[in-house]
Amino acid sequence: MKAKLVLFTIVIALIAINNESKAKKISEITKIFPMDSGLVIHQVGEKFGGGIVFYVFTGTDGKQHGLIASLNNLSTNAKWSENTDKLIGAQSNSDGAANTSAIIKAGGLATEAAGVCQAYNEGGFTDWYLPSMDEFEKLASNIKIDWTGAGFFWTSTEKMNGSAWGYDLRNKKANASNKTRQGTIRPIRAF
Repeated sequence: MKAKLVLFTIVIALIAINNESKAKKISEITKIFPMDSGLVIHQVGEKFGGGIVFYVFTGTDGKQHGLIASLNNLSTNAKWSENTDKLIGAQSNSDGAANTSAIIKAGGLATEAAGVCQAYNEGGFTDWYLPSMDEFEKLASNIKIDWTGAGFFWTSTEKMNGSAWGYDLRNKKANASNKTRQGTIRPIRAF
């Protein structure tokens, strides 16, 4: 309902300034609806921010936020980590960015899943990360992506010293696996 009201208000504003010059129209509209007002509406499936939107929500700031997946898998043979002696501290089920940071701080290699995601640069964006378990489940269920040839995907969520959570698309289940197992990675970013 709020989105319809905003759209209606924009249409009325455009009609009201219809006879003015194009530059003045843009100026008037941005005065009424500043670019940082949070009134931009994004949708699941939209190409935006270097990838494809797969989750959208309204934040506590009243603005729309969401998650974007890369259009491509980056690797099909990345290890989660060679560090199997201790817990790294990447145990959040919902915050892949924090998990990715913890993995890197614990000595994660650039060739491992979190390192590959962190180094990714697409569409001018460099804030990509390895999704948490919850984030990957949203990705797998909310968007139609050609997952051909891909089975096991790493998430950034650690289970124990020697294991972390992945997601098997063949049976649509979360699976804990040895951190040195090779898996596919699909980076995400937030907006």
